[in-house]
Amino acid sequence: MNALREGKLNGAALDVYEQQPPFENKVSNKLIGDEKVIATPHSIGQTIEAVEEKGGGVIKIIRDFIERNNPN
Repeated sequence: MNALREGKLNGAALDVYEQQPPFENKVSNKLIGDEKVIATPHSIGQTIEAVEEKGGGVIKIIRDFIERNNPN
């Protein structure tokens, strides 16, 4: 984070995070929100089953995050 803020890095691409889901970790959450950062899910496998399971997990994480941050 400091390297981005200080201009030592022009950008970063991440797919592995200290904590999963990364939204729960203060540092990871700041990195994900930075305009200089591309954040993607970690690729655990490329079988059809793994891709389907990973996709479902990503959707659940995003849905949970939105629901926590946009109470209606």
